[in-house]
Amino acid sequence: MLKETILYAPGINDAAMLRTMALHGAQAIGLRVMHGAEFAKYVLMRSGLTADGTLLTPQEVTLMLAAEMRQCDYFRAASFADAETLSAALRAARLLIADGEAERMETLREGLFPEKNAAVLKVYHGWCAACREQRRMDDIMLLRRAFENGRPL
Repeated sequence: MLKETILYAPGINDAAMLRTMALHGAQAIGLRVMHGAEFAKYVLMRSGLTADGTLLTPQEVTLMLAAEMRQCDYFRAASFADAETLSAALRAARLLIADGEAERMETLREGLFPEKNAAVLKVYHGWCAACREQRRMDDIMLLRRAFENGRPL
């Protein structure tokens, strides 16, 4: 029986990675390269669970955040580029949080810029509520679901 090895490598083109490894003599047979969402889906599948929602693309996350920003007075004049920047910043912050994301994000209220931080939190909470209402999730939510509910492989 062929044993499968999973290489978790977010942001890597899996086909190019395997080709390069084979070109340099590394064993690429039985090696599977996965990014975060793919790995989370795999863990959930092997655990007999589902994702409980539709996976959002990064562009859809930005679009949803932009819609929430337009409803906030502080960001009313913000452009789509501002929404992309906020999306990247929220993603980077959320990736650093191991558990209790909503509670940890609330620590922004204690920051140096209370008005802006309150507006960012309003947008974040509105986006989270929209995701719940529409049964949608981004890759970070999917990873959290897999880590919290999945069984070891």
